[in-house]
Amino acid sequence: DFLIEAIESVLKQTILPDEILISDDYSTDETELIARGYVNRYPKLIKYNRNSKNLGIIDHFNSAIKLIKSDFVFFLGADNRLQSDYIEKTFQVLNSDPKIGIAYTDYSFFGDNAKLAFLKMAEAFQGEIIDNTIFQINFPEFDCNKVLKDQLSKGNFIHGSSMFRLSAFNDVGGYMKSKGPEDYNLFTRMLESNWNAKKAYTNLEYRQHSHSQSNNTVIIQNKLLFYKMNS
Repeated sequence: DFLIEAIESVLKQTILPDEILISDDYSTDETELIARGYVNRYPKLIKYNRNSKNLGIIDHFNSAIKLIKSDFVFFLGADNRLQSDYIEKTFQVLNSDPKIGIAYTDYSFFGDNAKLAFLKMAEAFQGEIIDNTIFQINFPEFDCNKVLKDQLSKGNFIHGSSMFRLSAFNDVGGYMKSKGPEDYNLFTRMLESNWNAKKAYTNLEYRQHSHSQSNNTVIIQNKLLFYKMNS
């Protein structure tokens, strides 16, 4: 339902990516229709992959990575969106030093359950609240990779949409099954393999779901605009 909004946030970046892959893990909704509409509009930028069966997160992510050629990669969940300088700022961090494997960022909660998610975060990470609708989460920057690894062992602050270096991903064998979140496991293994992480000063906008009427209105408006552009 929010795929259109996610894609549009990528298309409105100050620096466009080299490629956008919409990867569909055998969905039963309108994903394919929406994806093919964007491929038709941006054939040199956007491509679409649909799995022949549901692979689950780990296998799906690993198979999607094999379909891209870019040196730097990030995953954007279809229900989230990016601040307009997200690619520019994370790219600059990775491009500044070949030893940096991960460019992580702050994020902000939005959506009807945003306040609840915000209050569940550690108080040290709680940032600005804007119009009681945007709830900022700020993470520290570490000047020593050992300190960073020590802090990461106490709790995750590198979110799953952080940009990473493809060579670092391949070096540690990609996503693997684990007891915890797959992104936390991946990035921890990168740091253990002597890749560095550095903070980029930009924002992932992290939707906190609800079934409110306001959400439904946004969904309908986005779909009407999409169908109008592709009619």
